[in-house]
Amino acid sequence: MDLLWKKTSDIAGSSYVNLFENVKMGTANLEANFRSEGNQKFQQQKWLEAMALYNRSLCFAVIGSDNVSMAFANRSACFFHLKEYEKCLIDIELAVQANYPSHLLPKLIERRENCLKSIQAGEGTKTFEPVLSYESSEVLPGCADVLQIQANDQLGRFVTANCYIPAGKTVLVEEAIHGTSR
Repeated sequence: MDLLWKKTSDIAGSSYVNLFENVKMGTANLEANFRSEGNQKFQQQKWLEAMALYNRSLCFAVIGSDNVSMAFANRSACFFHLKEYEKCLIDIELAVQANYPSHLLPKLIERRENCLKSIQAGEGTKTFEPVLSYESSEVLPGCADVLQIQANDQLGRFVTANCYIPAGKTVLVEEAIHGTSR
């Protein structure tokens, strides 16, 4: 039960708050309620708000229920309207894998075809590719030449800048390492 409470601050004597006070425990079909609210936002063409509600629906959905596949399918429609075609295709596949109802499959197949046509036509959101704002370091791959690694007994190893770097400049570009958690 301790995991349901969190201190309001690290100050001695501070009070605890219930992390789930805004979650209505015991409400039947919470995932369906969130999906329904998402559908209302979708009707209003508020794609991002609808997507946030579909995400909440997924958080509460019982694995294997129709709500999982429906939330993925609904979210794919949001991605489609946002011209995020790659993400739309991923959610379409997730909906199919989650046993999307067969009588609704033609709608998903049509959306998939429209995504593929749009991608082939060069439409949609372009993937952001970060680029260094300075020359690349010969010693540190992916790092700008304005940075250097230093070490001392007090701090250990650390990175410093050898010049003023204005806000918004890219000084490090790395690829995420995808692996299995242990």
